[in-house]
Amino acid sequence: MYTEGDTDLWTYRANINSSYTQYFWFDAGASPNITHTANMWNCIYDGIGACNIAITKADKVPFKTEAERNYQVAIARFMRAMYYFNAVEQFGAVTVITEPPTATVYAPTRTEPLQVYKDIILPDLEYAVEWLQKGTDATCTTPTKKAALGMLAKAYLQTYEYGTTE
Repeated sequence: MYTEGDTDLWTYRANINSSYTQYFWFDAGASPNITHTANMWNCIYDGIGACNIAITKADKVPFKTEAERNYQVAIARFMRAMYYFNAVEQFGAVTVITEPPTATVYAPTRTEPLQVYKDIILPDLEYAVEWLQKGTDATCTTPTKKAALGMLAKAYLQTYEYGTTE
């Protein structure tokens, strides 16, 4: 996402003039507009909604073992944490939705980023660390324990409150 553009996380043979130079620019030379931002917002909340359904309906699916159920829920919680991480880093305070909606909310409230981290992102990633499989170096389409540990570290760094012990 855009939060990492123009940081040390986005590097490709720095200082070499190539066709990849555009990745050092914000938006890779594109002109961001309201439609682009709205699409990003909608995609994030579509993903959050899908994860919420998977998490809340997991107890109704006939998994063979409880460990298999926890593994599938861990995937959904990892993804929900990722969606909220990107939402908070892009937009600041966001609307928190942790259950599938039962009615239309015409005046949603926004939750401050630090609270979103404490209530959703960190617990979801901690659950993912506990239940996701280690995976292999070839695993690239399914969240792994290593990915969850890396994101958990990144999330903890984002929530450090200077001047406190938290």
